[in-house]
Amino acid sequence: QGYASLNTEKPFSGTHLYGKELEVIFETLVDGIIVYDTAGHVIFANAVARELFAMDSRPGYTSRDVETRAAQIHIRDEHGRVLEKDLWPLTRILRGEEIKGAESADVIIRLVNGCDMTLNMCGVPRKNDQGEIIGAIGVFRDVTERRKVEQSVNNAMITMREAHKRMDEFLSMASHELKTPLTAINGYVSLAKMHLASIDSSAAITDEDLRVVSEMMERAERHGDL
Repeated sequence: QGYASLNTEKPFSGTHLYGKELEVIFETLVDGIIVYDTAGHVIFANAVARELFAMDSRPGYTSRDVETRAAQIHIRDEHGRVLEKDLWPLTRILRGEEIKGAESADVIIRLVNGCDMTLNMCGVPRKNDQGEIIGAIGVFRDVTERRKVEQSVNNAMITMREAHKRMDEFLSMASHELKTPLTAINGYVSLAKMHLASIDSSAAITDEDLRVVSEMMERAERHGDL
């Protein structure tokens, strides 16, 4: 099968499920499960994990060391940058870290067909009754399509925010441009009113008075047409 059976050792201390019974449970899970020893060698992989990492089409994959396996799948972070060994999720878990919940890590791997797959990984160290680390348990889920959708949504949100920003800038500019002629119109109307108010009610309105008021109104009208 290309992978070791759980019959070779107890994979979890403190549990009463061993061997074939636990293996059957693992085989029914929808996530990929891999059990490692302290050196990072694969001692068990369920069907989903074997498919995710194409173990059955990579002869001897599970017997290779961690570095060789990582080179085969070209492991990278979620931004596509090659991960240093100290940052590999498996390395972190074997150091004693628990990667779960919000701490779960996305990694990108290269498939046999040359395409990339994004996997979300969480895991915990395996410990014996004395609390010593004897390996690791990794849980893998293919989130390639989900991340693509999330990226599309993020891009749409960025585009929308940019559109709103440009609209705000346009409205601000339009408001400023509208205020200039309106200010001028109000000014000319006020001047005309002031001129009319200055004329003595008992005095006759002269042609000059009419000319001044008419000029103020014409100027206000011109600014209204801008």
